Amino acid sequence: MLRRVGGVIFLLIIATTAVVIGTNLWIVRSTRDQIIQRYEELPSDRFVLVLGTSNRMRGGKPNPFFNHCMDKAAELFRERGEVVFILSGDNRLSTYNEPAMMRRA
Repeated sequence: MLRRVGGVIFLLIIATTAVVIGTNLWIVRSTRDQIIQRYEELPSDRFVLVLGTSNRMRGGKPNPFFNHCMDKAAELFRERGEVVFILSGDNRLSTYNEPAMMRRA
């Protein structure tokens, strides 16, 4: 009985893993042509979504992802001119506001 339950659990784990991997592969393959790697390939729309992240990591070190995003947003603004940035981020506390940090960067 215990062996049978162990086999069923093992099969469920294998099936779940297969579904997760299969779904990931399907998403990656079906959206491959929608991923833009270079600014020159961006459509000329005026609106750009900038996803939020903290400007500091744990321990107070500068967050390289935040700095990279802000550098790329500035580069895009210099290249395109009139761009409307939609800043996304956490601002539920008056002492922590990611969109405000991005505006100041």
